[in-house]
Amino acid sequence: MKTKHHGILSLSFVGMAIAIAGYTAARLNILLLIGYLVFSLLAFITVITAYCSKCPCKTHCAHVLPGLLAGRIDRQPGPYTKLELTLLLLAIAILLILPNVWLWHFLHWMVIYWLVAIIAIIEIRQYVCKPCGNVFCPLNK
Repeated sequence: MKTKHHGILSLSFVGMAIAIAGYTAARLNILLLIGYLVFSLLAFITVITAYCSKCPCKTHCAHVLPGLLAGRIDRQPGPYTKLELTLLLLAIAILLILPNVWLWHFLHWMVIYWLVAIIAIIEIRQYVCKPCGNVFCPLNK
């Protein structure tokens, strides 16, 4: 499978995890769903602006959409600052860890959520990060 296929597949799994988290949030409280979707959108924007936009590979990103969006932001590639890495970790925590606050109410959905999230992480780590030429990325060291 080509790298772009893995990039699209991994983002599809991320989307599935967000959908599961959103579905379970909605079952508890519609405001929880709205809040989670707003935080997810802000996390996505944060990753694109603080991280992807500095990637030297953004013009041929395996994730496709983040690369296209990052390409519209005029930032020069270079080493990531502590602030940029902190924002990246915060965004990932919002997307990955925050849903556990309510997912424990639905244990079967929580198991599915984590299976999907783990598949996404493995796809990204094994098939997207390894061939990526971003020498500044801490995952590429």
